[in-house]
Amino acid sequence: MKITMKPIGIVHSDYKQKKHIPRQGFLDADPTASIHLDEAYAPGLMGLKPGDKIVILFYFHEAKDYELTFPFHGTGEMRGVFSTRSPNRPNGIGMSHVVVTAVQGPVLTFKNVDMLDGTPVLDIKPDIKGD
Repeated sequence: MKITMKPIGIVHSDYKQKKHIPRQGFLDADPTASIHLDEAYAPGLMGLKPGDKIVILFYFHEAKDYELTFPFHGTGEMRGVFSTRSPNRPNGIGMSHVVVTAVQGPVLTFKNVDMLDGTPVLDIKPDIKGD
């Protein structure tokens, strides 16, 4: 089976190097970033408004080769990649929970950013918590 995806947009953030990104976006909620969608996808933002919680699915474009098990940072405990948030994954798909701060045309601005500048965005979904 072949799966092909193409980015719907690109993240623009102040994070130019991986070492500066917080482990999770909510740990440093002040910075904002934006997604500049391809114009063809701009109508898909209709209905989003400031304060909405969304999930951004993206591609770890600067990730290295992955290992299925490795010593977990901080503890040294051996862990499997699927029990971590490591960017070095078999398919390189990332997910971030963010809060919309503005929507203007094809540009969506958000806080809780934990993505590098230039990150390709694969999809955007509402962040709906189940019971």
